[in-house]
Amino acid sequence: MKQSFSLVKRKLLWYDTGNRKGYLLFIKYARDKDKLKKVLNTDESFRHLGREEVDVLNACVGAKIAVKEGEEAIDVCLAIEQMNEEAAQKERIFTLFANIKNLMEKMGWSAEQSMDVLSVSDSDRKALWQLLK
Repeated sequence: MKQSFSLVKRKLLWYDTGNRKGYLLFIKYARDKDKLKKVLNTDESFRHLGREEVDVLNACVGAKIAVKEGEEAIDVCLAIEQMNEEAAQKERIFTLFANIKNLMEKMGWSAEQSMDVLSVSDSDRKALWQLLK
């Protein structure tokens, strides 16, 4: 459930986790992965956050950290690693997509021929077909 900014702001200011500094550091360094990693590795108490803390961070910086159904806490370092892996996978698919489009335009090949030349895996082909529609 997406929360309104004012509700999130109230939680950030008044939700007593004893780690408001951690919130603010996460928000400050959300776009700088190296500094964020340093903060997370330095402050052990900030590594494990509850569902409400994660909701606040997701709303404030669009972190997209997921807490599985039934879980009340998450290891933030693992969540960030997972987010980075997903972003890298998405970037790889978009790069393949651009290469396939270039081969189709410049060589006059079909999408299938372009994927064959680039040795695209079956799982990547499924994602690429969605983009090519």
